[in-house]
Amino acid sequence: WLLSGQSNMGGPILQCIGGKDAASQANMPNVRLGFVYPNGEAGQMRDVGWMKAVAHDGNPAHVKRWIAIHFAFAKKIHETLNVPVGLIAANRGGTLISTWVPEETAQTDPAYKGFNEQFWEYNAPANRQNRYIVKLVSEVRKWKSKYEKAPADKKPTAPKLRADMSWRNRPGQHYHGLIQPSAPFAMRGVLWYQGESDSKMSAIYPAKFKRLMADWRKAWDEPKLPFITVQISYGSGRFDDGQPGVEFGAEMRQMQLECAKLPDTYMVVSHDLMRPEDNVHYLDKLPVGDRLALAALAEIYGKDIVYQGPMFEKISVDNHKAILHFSHTHGGLKVKGETLNGFSIAGADRQWHWAKAHVDGQTVIVQSDAVAKPVAVRYGWSGYRNANLFNGAGLPAPTFRTDDWPLASDGNEFTSSD
Repeated sequence: WLLSGQSNMGGPILQCIGGKDAASQANMPNVRLGFVYPNGEAGQMRDVGWMKAVAHDGNPAHVKRWIAIHFAFAKKIHETLNVPVGLIAANRGGTLISTWVPEETAQTDPAYKGFNEQFWEYNAPANRQNRYIVKLVSEVRKWKSKYEKAPADKKPTAPKLRADMSWRNRPGQHYHGLIQPSAPFAMRGVLWYQGESDSKMSAIYPAKFKRLMADWRKAWDEPKLPFITVQISYGSGRFDDGQPGVEFGAEMRQMQLECAKLPDTYMVVSHDLMRPEDNVHYLDKLPVGDRLALAALAEIYGKDIVYQGPMFEKISVDNHKAILHFSHTHGGLKVKGETLNGFSIAGADRQWHWAKAHVDGQTVIVQSDAVAKPVAVRYGWSGYRNANLFNGAGLPAPTFRTDDWPLASDGNEFTSSD
């Protein structure tokens, strides 16, 4: 399996919740992990050094380089199927999806072309030899001007290289450095955890992801190469009781839900795993690997296993109440906690309000005193982490919306920050 995406596809096992206990019990010599590193030449990489999932004498330090998601995924696959499992890790923190496709795609595909053109315009003249020099000269000129105007008793701030000067988000960078060199390895599928950096460009993400999958499948000559994605957790674990509104992280989660409708593409949820003290790099990563394994076992290996939480099917309205119908309830809808949270509701004015919600059989009833005639409902549409709707199998519902109204990210093709 190939594991790729941003920093949340990482996370050393010993730093994660339950990681030390899991690592100390590792005894899987036929489960191996290799990291892909570029060697500076396009289409080439350094040798992959394989690490066995074995903690000698119960010492977790022997598997300290293992990643929590990777370990949990491989463990469940290995124990269920009793077969060797190999993982190749090729993820990089803070990366945009545009760096994971071929440079030709970034230059020609309509979904990428706008970003590519603005990237090079923003960093022009953009070639490896003089790009940084030109940018630095420009910054030094600005600094010199400030210096000449500054009062004698004050010092102007010295120039700094800006985040957008990073090479890691150069279109095509990681495809040619990490993915293309991995293509000779036979892959059963791809685990993909990415999207945080693209959240301000969420609306165009499905088109980009569809093209990424096409390019990767072409590289492996596998037209149906499976992709299992993780719906991102983005924001903080703290409850946000302000007015619901623009939330780019939620928009990305919605777009990832749309991506999961593409052929040979599947998705698991992670937003329920953040604690109040967490940031985007939350520590409860082992369950993510477990859920990815459940999806692989069900969809790729043909096992009769539940891996999806409740999935929204349709909305109906009864006076001032919105009634949401779900599939994949597997033993009924469940609430983790005393009160069902995470729902917002709007009328024809498209003004969103937090809503009261409760489970009624296979449905959820949503209402608010501020909305007399409901038109639309959203779930998990915020940076807060208090959405707590599950099914009988203990799996969470994804972020979703019942409307098709314009998004804040509509028309956004470029972000200059990493």
